[in-house]
Amino acid sequence: MIILLIFVPTGIIVNHYKAKLDKDLKIEILGKVAAQLHERAEKASFALNFTVSGIDVALKHINVLLSADIDDTMPLAENIPSPSFYESDFYSHLAADLRTELEVNDHYMTLRLINATGQEIVRVERKDGQIVEVPYQNLQNKSGRDYFKLAMKSQSAWAFISPPSLNREMGLLSVPHTLTFRVAKKIVLKSGEVMGIIILNVDARMLFGSITSDPGSGFLVIEEDGTYLHHWDEKLLFGKDLGHGANLLTDEPELKVNLEKQDSMIHWDEQLKEYRVWRKIFYNAGDNDRYMVFMIRIPESQVSASWALTIEKGMFALVFVAGLSLLLIFFSMNLQLRPLNTLLVSIGKLEKGDLKERAKLKTKTEIG
Repeated sequence: MIILLIFVPTGIIVNHYKAKLDKDLKIEILGKVAAQLHERAEKASFALNFTVSGIDVALKHINVLLSADIDDTMPLAENIPSPSFYESDFYSHLAADLRTELEVNDHYMTLRLINATGQEIVRVERKDGQIVEVPYQNLQNKSGRDYFKLAMKSQSAWAFISPPSLNREMGLLSVPHTLTFRVAKKIVLKSGEVMGIIILNVDARMLFGSITSDPGSGFLVIEEDGTYLHHWDEKLLFGKDLGHGANLLTDEPELKVNLEKQDSMIHWDEQLKEYRVWRKIFYNAGDNDRYMVFMIRIPESQVSASWALTIEKGMFALVFVAGLSLLLIFFSMNLQLRPLNTLLVSIGKLEKGDLKERAKLKTKTEIG
């Protein structure tokens, strides 16, 4: 009976607070995940802003170009330079300036000057740990690439960050595949004429830390159209460039609707039984149409496991307290009932005729 009096109220209390404990613990866990995601997104934004400042600095350092006369520079904007240009001091100074800027960060892959027709004029790149100039015979026309078109159309005075894509050379995807962010800025001469752009290629690992994420982390990155940019399953990556069609928004249309409404969210997916914590990172200020989404997917079992562990610890504590209480009650009752038991034994002996029997009691109770 005593056991029932102890454990039944305990069970009632646990059941009463189960829903509240469940809710509070889930809020705490998801809040921590959201804070981790926010910190990661802030670091990525900082890395992008760092490259923007890098391209601004690089442009300021190309003194030989910006200080040159219009007669010397405008032919570069409108034509493919002649082989003799690449033997001139003008070119040597340009290439040296670009090499210096590329040395700033190991994640800087390529730095180029591209004229208004899309033709590469100067290109330095990181290759096998060395920074080298690309021979003029290997320079390419990039007028058909989206990053060139978007940079030339941009009305902003700030550097333009192009959505990432796999690197291509001579029209073919580079192997191994390298996801690349490109930061570009128009080159405006003293006359106000736009000569072209200066553009910096940045390895996406500067933002993500690796090509694929840890399978147990649930962390992934998608573009605004749903293309996977970062994921633990390499087969899902770069669907737009590789043509295999893997796309999160196609698989999860509800997420597409939510992305159109909000910039960040903690969402419960009833069908998949998982939580999604996500946050947008916009490439360019004032442009809300181009962004990537940092996301962490958390299975319900992962959250429930944390809850169950907490409840298990709580139940263990309650059982321990209840057991200790039982021991204390038993000891106390035994102490209180011992004189009575002694008296009952003596009474029994007297009833049997043992007139010498005496109850030897040492207690301060009424019995003593």
